[in-house]
Amino acid sequence: MIKNANVLEMRSWKREDGWYVSPAGDRVKLGERVTIGEKVNVGDGVVLGEGSILGNWSNLGEGVIVDDEVKLGEGSNLGEGVVVGKGSVLGAWSTVDKGSTLFDGVVLGARVVLGDNVVVGKGSILGKGSTLGNKSKLGRKVNLCDEVNLVGEVNLGERVVVGKGSTLGNKSKLGRGVKLGKMVNLYDGVVLCDRVIICDNVVVGRRSTIGERSTIGEGSTIGDWSILHKEVILRKEVILGEMVKLYNRVILGAKVVLGDWVRVGEGSTIGEKSKLGKRVTLCNEVNVGDLSNLGEGSILCARVVVGRGSTIGKESILCEGLNLGDLSIIGEEVTLCKKSNGIQNS
Repeated sequence: MIKNANVLEMRSWKREDGWYVSPAGDRVKLGERVTIGEKVNVGDGVVLGEGSILGNWSNLGEGVIVDDEVKLGEGSNLGEGVVVGKGSVLGAWSTVDKGSTLFDGVVLGARVVLGDNVVVGKGSILGKGSTLGNKSKLGRKVNLCDEVNLVGEVNLGERVVVGKGSTLGNKSKLGRGVKLGKMVNLYDGVVLCDRVIICDNVVVGRRSTIGERSTIGEGSTIGDWSILHKEVILRKEVILGEMVKLYNRVILGAKVVLGDWVRVGEGSTIGEKSKLGKRVTLCNEVNVGDLSNLGEGSILCARVVVGRGSTIGKESILCEGLNLGDLSIIGEEVTLCKKSNGIQNS
């Protein structure tokens, strides 16, 4: 290890076959116009590209490759075998652990920490104080705001944006163009498909999946093992229990609450502040008005309309095409079907 290396000391080394060899026998390859600050440690076999700048107190492990025009802020720490692409900038006191690769034009803010074998795609920006767990992979032009925490192995597609203070759990996977707001919390194993938008202060439970082009409103909570299909919209402060399933193009109004194991069919709409108990099933194109309450185990068949402020008792069934007016009340274990001259109660 070369200690307290600076430009003058580098120039005094003996050149052998394109390498610079220090008196201690270390081999370092330098391009032109390399600038090295005070008290820099450089390991064996390091390559420093043309025009690179190493700030004071930087530390480069064995076999590190720094491409042209890279700037390392003071106190930067690169582990063994790290590769830093052309034109990248590492902020002060940032750490990149062994085997990691930063492609061209990557920018790390101050105090960023990357674990072992991390890959950061071309043109990505990581805000100050962010942390990436071992084996995380970021696609091209990813933007992590300040204090983002990727716990364990996380995979982010191209052009993903993650807001300040957000946390992504181990084995989470985000598709292309996903956008997360501030203070979002994704638990382990969450999958967000392409172009999902998640607003501020949202919590998504473990192993849940959200389909492409869906939008999750501010302050919402999605329980463990839930599945939201394509183009689902949740307004503000929606709460979903565990193992909820929402099919394509479902819309839930603000402050809707769904219990565990609820199923909502394609194209259905649930009005704001409505509550659905456990195991409720809504078939395709059902419309539930604002402030309605559906009891446990109730079933609403296709194209049922429930008016504003209505109450449906537990285990009741509303047959296909039924239309209930505002403030309707249906008791427990009731089955309602349409007849040509009215409604049949069985």
